[in-house]
Amino acid sequence: MGEIIATGLLGILALGAAAPAGHPLSLDSIQGAWWSNCQDPAAEFIIAGDEYSGDFLGTYKLDLSGDVLVFQSGLVEGHSINVTHTPLSFRVMSARASQLVLRSLPEGSSSKDWHLQSCSSMPPNSSFKPMPLRDTA
Repeated sequence: MGEIIATGLLGILALGAAAPAGHPLSLDSIQGAWWSNCQDPAAEFIIAGDEYSGDFLGTYKLDLSGDVLVFQSGLVEGHSINVTHTPLSFRVMSARASQLVLRSLPEGSSSKDWHLQSCSSMPPNSSFKPMPLRDTA
């Protein structure tokens, strides 16, 4: 019984570290555009509701389960404009209004954290108009 409580407490502590104090981690808390570098012309991705889009074709589903963010259809690779259609998962290491830190899952020795920022010099997130959800069937 003590092991279950300790494991549960560790999970709660890990989740608490990912979200700002007093705000539970949710898709609502990470809405908007996220850039790797504010000098780039396009965001890595934009979260609107339970969907994401970006500098590629279509809008796709996104899930958050605990502290794991899952891009259901993957993201773009390199300079491609098409998503991979393979789900990609990231552990949310930190989620703040101006910064989002993700770690690829499964975690390996070569995993590096992906530091993203909400760039105030870029157009407001509310001006973004997502493309309709793409039919992947």
